[in-house]
Amino acid sequence: MDYKIAYLSNSVSDGFPTVVTVSSSASPLLSIGSNADDPGPAAVGVFSAAPAAARTEAFAQATQRLMRSAERKPAPALPGQVVRRLTVTSSSGTEQVRYATEASTTDPEFSAAESEAIALAQLLRQHPKAALSGQSAFRPTGTERLDVTIKLVNVGVAPLAIPHPDVWGGGAVSITITALRNDIPLAKLRNEHQRFVNLSTAQLTGTKPPLEPGRSITLTPSGEVTLIFTTALPLPSGGYDLWTTLETPILDPQGARLMRVELVSVKAPWQVP
Repeated sequence: MDYKIAYLSNSVSDGFPTVVTVSSSASPLLSIGSNADDPGPAAVGVFSAAPAAARTEAFAQATQRLMRSAERKPAPALPGQVVRRLTVTSSSGTEQVRYATEASTTDPEFSAAESEAIALAQLLRQHPKAALSGQSAFRPTGTERLDVTIKLVNVGVAPLAIPHPDVWGGGAVSITITALRNDIPLAKLRNEHQRFVNLSTAQLTGTKPPLEPGRSITLTPSGEVTLIFTTALPLPSGGYDLWTTLETPILDPQGARLMRVELVSVKAPWQVP
């Protein structure tokens, strides 16, 4: 019997979910949309492997038991709350869906299937296929100005591409610096204690290696590109944590979109006298 089972969770990022997919006709896939739960070198993208059959069968069987159990509708999720969903699609296209939310107690059958999905995801995460990691660095260049370097590395076994700066317009790629006070107790933090600066081609001063004009940047396995920006960052005196958030599609070498991802850098301390 042909089937596809997909487990989706937005626990890391509402807009960039984690998805585990198992089917009767292909190797399991893991899609990680965001590394916000583990900023820094943790990769995002597509991961794939051929684990022992018992591993995928345990997930499939637990999901089938869930679908055969009595359905209990969970309370609707509020905006920003975590939603986890299990979907079984048959060869005819018929779908069975069960989901869990923060607002309801999770059924034991859902928890059992979810545990198998998470165990499979942990295994697949060790096998990046088309995956991207990144790191950022900040250097002062004058009063209220700094250089920002963002290095992106293809940590997978397959070539991938990302949009070229020539085509960043229209939201194709989004890069934001966040500056958040780290010398104020959490309970006293207010909106005025953080700043956001968007980076675009207007602040891009160079790349390593230099790029030829085009629509995409192709990265072979272990290939990398460094983006260099100079920007103003006016901040009141105090201590801060700085980090970048980069949103970009991951493309195949022909330019077809595989998925959209969010890369969050490690926080860097920053002192403003």
